[in-house]
Amino acid sequence: MEQIAGLDHHVSRATVYNTLNLFVQKRLLQELVIREGQLVFDPNVEPHHHFFDQSSGEIFDLSSEEVSISLGERAHEKLSRFAIEDIQIVIRGRCKSSLAPCPPLESAN
Repeated sequence: MEQIAGLDHHVSRATVYNTLNLFVQKRLLQELVIREGQLVFDPNVEPHHHFFDQSSGEIFDLSSEEVSISLGERAHEKLSRFAIEDIQIVIRGRCKSSLAPCPPLESAN
């Protein structure tokens, strides 16, 4: 929205969000809830996961190969009547060092 605000053209907030939601429906973007009340739109629609740096607010992609998922027997029983379409994991954390900021993670892409 900040980038659009600098232009001479008027675009309503509703138009922007309607367009973003249309892109999600067409699978050109995916929605990601980072924390309650904070929704972001990710242009990477391939299966992957995320790390959210709570100190800097940065979001980093993690490939499916970098994150291992294992459902226990009880979860399999609970979910047996469902066809799982997607699994997204958001790992939240912050730099362990209080003296210096953590270097950015390399992107999985």
